[in-house]
Amino acid sequence: MNSLITDQAQLIDAVGKAFDTSIDFNKAKPFFVVVYGKYLAKAIGDEYLNVLTDQAALDAMPDPRKAKALALLKTIKQCFGFYIYYEFSPFGIGQATDNGMVETKTEFQAPTRKWVFDQRRQQSIDLASQLLEQILVELINNRSDYPEFYAVGKASQYLQVFTQNGEQMLEACPPTGGSYRLWATLAPYFKKVDRDVLSAEISTGVMQAIKARLLAGSSTVYDVALLPYIREVEVCHAYLLAFDSLTVRQTEAGSIRVFSEFDGTINASAPTAEQLHTIKQQLSVLAVSSLKHLNNFLNKNIADY
Repeated sequence: MNSLITDQAQLIDAVGKAFDTSIDFNKAKPFFVVVYGKYLAKAIGDEYLNVLTDQAALDAMPDPRKAKALALLKTIKQCFGFYIYYEFSPFGIGQATDNGMVETKTEFQAPTRKWVFDQRRQQSIDLASQLLEQILVELINNRSDYPEFYAVGKASQYLQVFTQNGEQMLEACPPTGGSYRLWATLAPYFKKVDRDVLSAEISTGVMQAIKARLLAGSSTVYDVALLPYIREVEVCHAYLLAFDSLTVRQTEAGSIRVFSEFDGTINASAPTAEQLHTIKQQLSVLAVSSLKHLNNFLNKNIADY
């Protein structure tokens, strides 16, 4: 991978005072590869991140394109920096000894109180995930500005499904909340639903033709009428299928929140088994209903399909 951040000055430039200048940069470096693979490469793709860093260094790149590449790269570096802080900070406090990490206290310094430390970590993961949301929204909703993103690697799986952004996911299944991070997490499940569920209702050839027209921007009026029902099946079944692999937590206000693989939470309590069972039952009802809605539509409009 091309290094997004190569020294302490660049890390501080990305996250400001969140990263203490007194921290040994070399201690944090081993976390870079882990964070890169766990978050950025998984959401955006290693291939495109390499292309983007190369583009930003090209003098011959047209000004409007280069300006967009530089702006996007800056946001990606900020996102990367806050994810690094989130993952590294538990190991960055105190002093390493033969007995493990110990907190040091002097006449002038004392260890950070746990609630302050937890608050900073929570703020870091919140900022990182919000920045990743901005990045995904920019890339997905401005396709013509980032042709390289769609020409290599990761974006291919985003293009092979019917639900192509967070808004469409929200419309198809409101409980998802419409987060692009959750949409990116569910993308592999969308493909599985297309193969295992939708193919039993609509022939593979017809689905491929609809996807091809969707990507080409040439959807017919019949495609436009059918797509909401297809997306409802795709999203509701994918959400149910992925649910056991997602992190679910109870907020301080008592509500239940489902996290994407790019989110994190500190000291939140897990829902009870009864609460989880209730949520899964609700998702099961939505999945079953989505197939009924699709079949009712196809039966009423059988002459058109």
